[in-house]
Amino acid sequence: MIIEFSAIPGAGKTYLSELLCSYLKTELSEYNFVFITRKDLQEMRKEKFKNKIIRRIYILYNILDYRIISLIFTLLRGNGSFENKINKIIFFVNNVLNYKFLTQLYKQGNSNHVFLLDEGLLHASEVFIDINNQLPENMDVSKYFDRITSLKSINYSQTEKMYIFIDSNIKENFNRISKREQGWPDTFKNLSESNKLEELDRFKQRYTYIKEFIDEGPEKNLVIDNSIFQDNYNIYFDEIKKYILKKCIF
Repeated sequence: MIIEFSAIPGAGKTYLSELLCSYLKTELSEYNFVFITRKDLQEMRKEKFKNKIIRRIYILYNILDYRIISLIFTLLRGNGSFENKINKIIFFVNNVLNYKFLTQLYKQGNSNHVFLLDEGLLHASEVFIDINNQLPENMDVSKYFDRITSLKSINYSQTEKMYIFIDSNIKENFNRISKREQGWPDTFKNLSESNKLEELDRFKQRYTYIKEFIDEGPEKNLVIDNSIFQDNYNIYFDEIKKYILKKCIF
């Protein structure tokens, strides 16, 4: 099962995914689940492909698919600086590689694994959406997911998923990002303070569009209100726990 988060920068995706992971490990300790975050997944990838040359060959091999290449060219044709486009491509490709790796884990018989992704292919769809809620060359979000779900090496549509959307406040997020140790995402770093706020606002529009699109689909969705950091998120986490037990315990 995959639990995937989506939110604008500074909303608390990583914080909540790690908090949820700790909660589930405690609450579901009697079951044979293995909970893996995105950071864990990337460390597993690095451990498997320690040699840089082999790692690069692995990356090339896994993106040499016309559907992935077409999406990469879509980003290259989009607006923005070349550096910004490259950052988006790296972000998208990294999410594809994570999904391909976890799919391989499932195929090896690890059906008890539950992946908690603070960034995944749902969140990655944001980089394809323009401010007018259209992907470049009139390709909307549904067509993006059509291409993703057609990748047999990922089996996106066949995997049980739960989407977690985190609602937040732009000004509060701005303050959080400015104070946090890792600072701003790469796509924001060269922007002025006012432009960062404007980009957060555009990001929120794209996030809202994705959330409304997913609301019409069959997947289970949950919205967490994190406009102000809460002392306790158990009311949300309990619902996620129940859904895991419902879908994964027979």
